[in-house]
Amino acid sequence: MFCCPTDAQGMTVQSDAGVVSDVVLHYLPVRAKAEHLRTLLYHAGVTFEDKIYGFADGAWPAAKEAHTFTFDRLPVLTFTKGGKKFVIPEGVAIANLLSKWAGLTPADAAEAALGDAAYSAAGDVVKIDLIYNGFIKDKEANDQFLAGAVTHLKHMQELLGTRAFFGTRAPCAADFLLFFMCDSMMAYRPKLLEDMPELQAWFAKVREFPAVAKYLGVRSDIAAAAF
Repeated sequence: MFCCPTDAQGMTVQSDAGVVSDVVLHYLPVRAKAEHLRTLLYHAGVTFEDKIYGFADGAWPAAKEAHTFTFDRLPVLTFTKGGKKFVIPEGVAIANLLSKWAGLTPADAAEAALGDAAYSAAGDVVKIDLIYNGFIKDKEANDQFLAGAVTHLKHMQELLGTRAFFGTRAPCAADFLLFFMCDSMMAYRPKLLEDMPELQAWFAKVREFPAVAKYLGVRSDIAAAAF
């Protein structure tokens, strides 16, 4: 159950005023595509179950075998609202919904579009194979990937411009997504942002955002050096 948060920045936001229960975020034993979703749930004040489907214990292979989820991939968000059970697949759709729950969707269409553009661009930072490799197996491939990631991050800095956050006046899903990607890459290359002062300042601001700080204080060590 949750109540929509107030907006400390004074923005006009769109939010979902309904009450939900039995919220479950279904994901794998890696950080990858779920860290920012967990943070959005924290910001929205939602109590949720973080359900992990392991590889070694056979939980995820069994779920795929049973066709538990429509597209046989995760993340998936399930919840009950108004007596109806909802199953939301696909990370982008989940992030959009949770952003509304968290009151982080600008009512202004142009500002919302900027946030959407940043979210899409942030997702381009990584490749799915490197998410699962976790910067461990192939140093040459990882170094090559990170060189490309640095170029893309400089483009993200250009998109950010003089704004404090990609969400214009408050963080949005793009801020959380890119933050955790950078956080994971910095486990392999601590000075990832050394030549990007604006992005360094942005990273520090997002780290101190209450929902992020709270999540960082309680998250598990699952694939700590990876995604």
